[in-house]
This record gives sequence, structure tokens and C-alpha cells, in this order.
Amino acid sequence: MSFDLKANLSKLDEQTIRDCLESIKATDLKTARIDELKRMLMRVIEAYATYPVEIENLEAVFRAVKHTEAEKGQYLTDLKRLYPHRDFLKRLGRANRERQPIFYLSVDDGVALNEIKAAVGDVCTILECRARNNATPLLMPIRIHEMARKHNARIGGDFPEPAIRIEELLENDPECIRKHKMIEDFIAEEFLKVVDEGQEDLYKPTIAIAELLLNFGTDEQPIDGIAYPSIACEGINANLALLPEAFHRIYEPVACRVIRIVEALPDQGFRYDEKTARHISDNGRIDWANGK
Repeated sequence: MSFDLKANLSKLDEQTIRDCLESIKATDLKTARIDELKRMLMRVIEAYATYPVEIENLEAVFRAVKHTEAEKGQYLTDLKRLYPHRDFLKRLGRANRERQPIFYLSVDDGVALNEIKAAVGDVCTILECRARNNATPLLMPIRIHEMARKHNARIGGDFPEPAIRIEELLENDPECIRKHKMIEDFIAEEFLKVVDEGQEDLYKPTIAIAELLLNFGTDEQPIDGIAYPSIACEGINANLALLPEAFHRIYEPVACRVIRIVEALPDQGFRYDEKTARHISDNGRIDWANGK
């Protein structure tokens, strides 16, 4: 890492950190500006560090899009309809401002459906993407390792978990470790909070956090996005929030299917009718003729 984490933490006492985080929580988010929240958080986030993770290059990622009422009897034939477009982004999201495209993807197609709050009667198109030429996104993790531990999985190869590596970086100084955990817990609590429809102002702190974390990279090693547990599926799998340029550089669409949901299942899954597209052309045309 290119900065002295311990020195940055040593400049902050616990009360200063606590006051900053509490002031964010007490802010009237209906009137707050995201840039002001970033300014308030800057000094604290500069005293935070984590180790980026990579998604295995054979892992598929999925993006689900719910059809509008007018589209329910149609096939979506243009990839652009499945990508976030600034003209239609009129609300804040977990990592995006209004009219700011961010690619939200899941590593499971069922999770992708739950993330868009799919329900019985909905028609949805699911896009499957895989990495180009063994590329892998470099992602800032938020509680991903804790999620993996619950499912007896491992992220990061042979490296110890980030918490252990951070403790070593802080020379096992109890005070610095405690202050770092205060910041880490705040980031996770805010970024992973449940936000109901109509309450999108609550996303303002999460957007501020996302933008600060995405700025952790360097010109030689930019950060491509954020990996975090699925909120809609109670943390059973991972979601990605990718910058558009990173998505297009790393991933390519390989398959597409349309489903009509006919029943919700007890395990948060669905029973549905489906059809798979025959081909996705290089110019973004989705061909459904003679699909399965």
C-alpha cells in the first residue's frame, strides 16, 4: 500500500472518529449533498484500508432486467436495453447518483432476480456474462470474506483474511486496530443497509462511501468496482457494482434468456417458463429466433 495506514490512524483519536460517523448518521439526508458527505468522511476513509479481491475468471455474472408492462409480450432484442442508461436512471442507487450508470451484477441468476424484486407475473430478461481473455475485476470488498466464511468458502487464495493482514500492517497495535474496526463497521453498516422504494435518499452515504472506495486505486492498478453480499437474499451470495468502463473491458455477454415467473418458491426461488436466445451478435443484437 502506498500510504502509511498506521500514521493516518494515529492522527485520529477515537472520539474524533466517533463524532464524524455519528454526524453522518444524524444528517438530514433529504437535504444533504453527496459531495458534502464525502467531505465529512474523507479524513476517516483515508485512515481505512482493505485488500482488493479478484473474482475467479471462470465465474459467470448475471444481470436481470424487469420488462415494462409494454414489453411483457416482447423479446428484448438490443443489449443496450439490458445495460444501465443514464437517461433512465432517475433515482439514486446503492453506488450510483442520478443518471450515473453503474453495472449491478450477481454471481447467481436467482440472486439477480431477487435484487430487482421480481415477483409472480413479472417477465424478466437475464443476461449472463463471462470474463474476456482471463481478465479479472479488481474489487473493493465489503463483508465478502465474512460471507464466504459462513459458507465454508475461501476468497483470496493462500493469503490470510484481510483482517489478519490489516492487523499485521498496523503492527498489532490494539488502539489502531480498534479505530480501524470502527471505520470498517461503519462502512459495512451503511453500505449494506436495506433501503425501501421511495427512501432512496438513504443511499447518499452509501454513494459517498462507494466513490471514496473506488478512488483507492492507482493509474497502474485501478479499482473496477465493489463486491458485497446480496442484501435482497440475506447475504447468501455476492453482488458486484462495476464501473461501466470496467464492465465493458472485462466482461462479454455470452447468453440471454427471458422468463415469465409463475410461482414463488419457499427458498426465495421461482418457478418460471423460459426461453433462451439463440445468439448475441457482436453489434449487440439479441437473436431469439429458433432459441430453446
